[in-house]
Amino acid sequence: MNAFRLALICLVFYTSTSYGQSHNVEFKKGWAAVKQGDFLRASKILEPIAKQGDSNAQYVLGYLYERGKGVSKNLKKAAAWYELSAVQGNRQSQFAFGSLYAFGDGVP
Repeated sequence: MNAFRLALICLVFYTSTSYGQSHNVEFKKGWAAVKQGDFLRASKILEPIAKQGDSNAQYVLGYLYERGKGVSKNLKKAAAWYELSAVQGNRQSQFAFGSLYAFGDGVP
């Protein structure tokens, strides 16, 4: 079941077109770092943007925390970032947040 879940998350994550359309220059730098596999740099670029309320940055940070990419794996932080983004209508975050609940990961 975990392999299926990972495949779905990757599918949603990598097929999304909303990231390339972001108008935030710093987000684009962070997204480029993700695409290059430099997850530590990406997390450092994206966290301030996510704290300012950018739902795309919040989603990507949630993903990084969920997978332990560039940051220590922390499902509670992943859930928190996903939730902030999901309430803004980000579909990828809504799916990811729901998946955490479905599997009881990082949520009560």
